[in-house]
Amino acid sequence: MARFLHFSMALYTLEKESSTTNTTEQVILSKIEESLKNAQKPVVIAGHEVISFGLEKAVTQFVSETKLPITTLNFGKSAVDESLPSFLGIYNGKLSEISLKNFVESADFILMLGVKLTDSSTGAFTHHLDENKMISLNIDEGIIFNKVVEDFDFRAVVSSLSELKGIEYEGQYIDKQYEDFIPSSAPLSQDRLWQAVESLTQSNETIVAEQGTSFFGASTIFLKSNSRFIGQPLWGSIGYTFPAALGSQIADKESRHLLFIGDGSLQLTVQELGLSIREKLNPICFIINNDGYTVEREIHGPTQSYNDIPMWNYSKLPETFGATEDRVVSKIVRTENEFVSVMKEAQADINRMYWIELVLEKEDAPKLLKQMGKLFAEQNK
Repeated sequence: MARFLHFSMALYTLEKESSTTNTTEQVILSKIEESLKNAQKPVVIAGHEVISFGLEKAVTQFVSETKLPITTLNFGKSAVDESLPSFLGIYNGKLSEISLKNFVESADFILMLGVKLTDSSTGAFTHHLDENKMISLNIDEGIIFNKVVEDFDFRAVVSSLSELKGIEYEGQYIDKQYEDFIPSSAPLSQDRLWQAVESLTQSNETIVAEQGTSFFGASTIFLKSNSRFIGQPLWGSIGYTFPAALGSQIADKESRHLLFIGDGSLQLTVQELGLSIREKLNPICFIINNDGYTVEREIHGPTQSYNDIPMWNYSKLPETFGATEDRVVSKIVRTENEFVSVMKEAQADINRMYWIELVLEKEDAPKLLKQMGKLFAEQNK
């Protein structure tokens, strides 16, 4: 009898907790629904937790049905389908494109989903987001107009957003800037490289960008539909993306992976090239040879020897690790025309890995990195 009573009390407690949680979720959803209906200039900001918990499709469906304007931080890029008309681009504090910055910061209601505000994703904390007009939900807690809410199911709330009724945004978006890339015989530069990448990437690709010039260039491009983005802006751990790209390619063989990694970062984890050859993987790897730690030169020590690295013969690395031409194609690219030609060749050849060395100037860096470097340098004084 005592055992049965104990079981009954445990069941009652479980049902009570479940009921309370469900009530909390409904309150949150009601608050979101009410706020969206009352807002004239709402905006949704999606973050990396949307990706971590596999909620990209739920967010995309919600935004697609409601036509709500949405942005992501670079730490959360690809949390929503970037081909949607309502996708504004990447918000990054004062480093954002000016019309996007003004749109986001003038919103009368902000719905943040799975966002963490970090230095490298907010323009060194130069964001201006009014918390009095914000509902922010994370996996461990929520903040509803400055009031903390706990003990709710983040995944359940985000998955239920598309069930909200009577919400359809009818306002204006911003004009997104697209430039047709017309290659020339000029030497390849950082700014032109990322214009070309944006133009040439295809649907169902995964872009992997090392935390250096690659991340600050690739995070600004608009991805095609059903694309993913992998980066590491939180800890800035260089060398992460080469093994990460290989692991992700093993896990998702249907999405062709395009890795962009600097020479300094590659030298930390290059031994994983042996794994890729053994597993017969087929990513397209772009090794940016700009003679050292360019990202660090932008932040501190542009002429210091600690930002120099030994010059390797990068195009010979696949052969060194035992690859044959029928498994890995190795190329060296110096001009815009060469980049476009090799990119198209690699995308068409889905059965082999492409190992492409991009030769760029030592002090050349994406505009966003140069701006971020100045902010970080000021903070470090």
